[in-house]
Amino acid sequence: MLSAQARKKIEALKSEYETNLSALIPALHVAQGEQGWLSEEIQAEVATLLELTPQAVREVVHARIRRVPRLLRHGAGPHGERPLP
Repeated sequence: MLSAQARKKIEALKSEYETNLSALIPALHVAQGEQGWLSEEIQAEVATLLELTPQAVREVVHARIRRVPRLLRHGAGPHGERPLP
């Protein structure tokens, strides 16, 4: 779940862009910056905030945005995965 501060930033983006769809990538960057990655739950929350369908958000995420968590400092991801050499 996004923090109140992130939700407020995303709401503010709606007034900065001509359409909610054009605010989507900046909104996803806000969410990703806070969460580190974009889970399906976070994608759905962004969709709700921007009054878009979850499918519209998923399409953009799959085409444009990193969806997996960044690797942790010790080199392993949250499920033990290792970066490629």
